[in-house]
Amino acid sequence: MLETLPLSLLALVNIVGPILLLAALVYGAILAGRRLRLGRARNAARNARTRALYQAEYPPAATPESGPPPADERPTEDDLQRAALGPRGVPGADDPAKMTPQRAKKTPKSLEPGHTA
Repeated sequence: MLETLPLSLLALVNIVGPILLLAALVYGAILAGRRLRLGRARNAARNARTRALYQAEYPPAATPESGPPPADERPTEDDLQRAALGPRGVPGADDPAKMTPQRAKKTPKSLEPGHTA
């Protein structure tokens, strides 16, 4: 029965196979482009929300006319805990830890305050 067909099975596979492969590649490219556009829009919305929350929490920096903001504007977490519990967990107690002269020499003078993590 296959002998009576004008095209052999091998010729049929050689014609239909690349057409199906091309269709699958075009479909994948269309889906990838759509996903990329949706991802950009979603990321833009997330970035806008994050920026608004950040600006609400931390107001813009001081203008050059008003000068820099004070360095000790906000207390650190350590300062808050020491105020609540004291240096060794006893409210109102003095700090018994003293820096030795050797440790004072080894400690760098310009420490950059930042996140603990």
